[in-house]
Amino acid sequence: MNTKKEDILDIAAYIRDELKFDHAESVAGVDYPSSKEIEVVYHLGSYTEPQLAKQILSLATRLPREDVPNPGEDRTRMTSLRDIFYSVEFHERECFEMFGVYFEGHPDNRRLLLPEDWADIPPLRKDFKIKGR
Repeated sequence: MNTKKEDILDIAAYIRDELKFDHAESVAGVDYPSSKEIEVVYHLGSYTEPQLAKQILSLATRLPREDVPNPGEDRTRMTSLRDIFYSVEFHERECFEMFGVYFEGHPDNRRLLLPEDWADIPPLRKDFKIKGR
């Protein structure tokens, strides 16, 4: 399911409350440099509904991609789903770190894997170059 970033909070609440998908299995990022977008994909599952136990629902939105990213200070940002799906807490942090997507309203936008003073572009963007290669 694709949605506009402005609608993702309402759609996520509907998916949780009406469709009974109660947690996020993962959050992934996809870099589309040619269209200057980054897609954020939530993979949602259900622990409480047995008929949904083997199903995964994807909820995706696209964000503007900056050529020179400044995570937290540029337009590559969206509302955090942490208050809807508690399980996204670490997944969104990783997406912030690896793709430069800033999640507004997230309680802890610190890095998980990279040093806090990381000065290069996010390493899972397609234009990231490994030094010395």
